[in-house]
Amino acid sequence: MKNLFLFIMLLLPMAASADQSGTCGENLTWTFNEATGTLTISGSGEMFNYYSNPSPWKKHRENIRIVIIEDGVTSIGEYAFSGCRGLTSVTIPNSVTSIRNYTFEYCSGLTSVHISDLEAWCNISVSNYASNPLYYAHHLLLNGEEIKNLVIPNSVTRIRSYAFSGCSGLTSVTIPNSVTSIRDDAFSHCSGLTSVSIPNSVTSIEWNAFSGCSGLTSVTIPNSVTFID
Repeated sequence: MKNLFLFIMLLLPMAASADQSGTCGENLTWTFNEATGTLTISGSGEMFNYYSNPSPWKKHRENIRIVIIEDGVTSIGEYAFSGCRGLTSVTIPNSVTSIRNYTFEYCSGLTSVHISDLEAWCNISVSNYASNPLYYAHHLLLNGEEIKNLVIPNSVTRIRSYAFSGCSGLTSVTIPNSVTSIRDDAFSHCSGLTSVSIPNSVTSIEWNAFSGCSGLTSVTIPNSVTFID
């Protein structure tokens, strides 16, 4: 009996540290590793929205340190990681095309956002400032290396709203001739930004596009621009 008791006691820590898992979309699953504080989202399709229902990892919220979203996920649900104040790093794959309302609200501990394709990042539809993890993280890493001198890919035709909002790690931005518009808050609060090159292809600069860019010393606006909100 004593040996059985000891065996059960040895198993308890193993059970306590076992991964927790569940579903977070029709074809999506989540796994939380308590030992590392890593939450991994995998599968294909859109995440559920959590405006009226708490996220399935609510009980782990205080312990989440790393979020890894794997390729195949196309949309990150609203309020999904809201309140994860201990979250420090998030990885977002090329497959994500939208980040919904307030996804990263109050994630004040974020220090880095990891991506592997700059074009894919530029094409993500971001709902508001708290949807973009850069608002808190301030540093965008491409394949493990921080982007400081940003060169927008030639395939990008517009810089979407909130695309680089809060990315204070940026020091310069080069925009190609393929871009015709710079949308709302695209570079707002990029306080480290000192220079911006706007090409003749750009016709509109929208609301708050460079708001809070306190480090800018000069900006040249070409004759092609007909609208500044």
